[in-house]
Amino acid sequence: MKEDHFSPKSFKQTDRLCTEIDGKTALYCLIGSPVGHSASPQMYNEAFRRWGIHAVYLAFDIQEDQIAEAISAVRLLGIQGMNVTMPCKTKILPYLDDLSMEARLCGAVNTVVKEGKGLKGYMTDGVGFAKNLLAHGCSIRDKKVTLCGSGGAGRAIQMQIVKEGARALSIFKRKNHTFAAQEKFAAQIHSLASSCRIQVFDLADQELFQKEVKDSDLLVNATNVGMAPKVEESILLEDACFHKDLTVADIVYHPDETRLLRKAREEGCKVIGGRGMLLKQGEEAFRLFTGLSVT
Repeated sequence: MKEDHFSPKSFKQTDRLCTEIDGKTALYCLIGSPVGHSASPQMYNEAFRRWGIHAVYLAFDIQEDQIAEAISAVRLLGIQGMNVTMPCKTKILPYLDDLSMEARLCGAVNTVVKEGKGLKGYMTDGVGFAKNLLAHGCSIRDKKVTLCGSGGAGRAIQMQIVKEGARALSIFKRKNHTFAAQEKFAAQIHSLASSCRIQVFDLADQELFQKEVKDSDLLVNATNVGMAPKVEESILLEDACFHKDLTVADIVYHPDETRLLRKAREEGCKVIGGRGMLLKQGEEAFRLFTGLSVT
């Protein structure tokens, strides 16, 4: 599969989703909320069309308390696979039959595939994030990384950062009822690369947060802070910690440039938006759906 099948150039309306929609058309979907802004339907339907795959991809707005009903519908309707976004990534786990190693360790899923009579959950966000960095000429190996976020995507990215050979990872999150769980997860992923120093801090300590950013090679926003419509929000309250040797990556892709990225760019930092991560994790999900590899 060529790179341009999952490139922004492919995000366009097409005359037909597939050669013909009939009783044999396979159905794939996205669940979560909100999904009205998602580029996934265009991305996958264009890939299906180019590959001649008899399938269609739709987006369904599903809240946390609707997951059980949604999965029942997936089973009943014979949906072949789906992507999962906020707020369903962690809540969906009890309703699946099997999990990949990454999904089990992260405690979250972003891709579900019908395998036999069961549904298996996968997590492709970490791989997608790392591949997006590499596509922009940014390697994680031997770098100090400061990351904000501890949700499903955040954990997947944390794990991938450690696997990619970072020398240090400073994780910031709100000190709420899940803080201890994040500390436990940090200890678990430390076993993947004991040479990586991993620390977990309270995001409320902005002074410490800014100090860590000043000492870092890479800053990652792995939260939805800055996503439309709240585009003026940022994980950083002050911009003074930016420096020219810092790369700033944001997993938010709507808007293309968040306030965090805009301020970082203005201060001379290299910035990497979230759309590339969407494409890269989508390539991996497409492989899981169809067996067709991008590379």
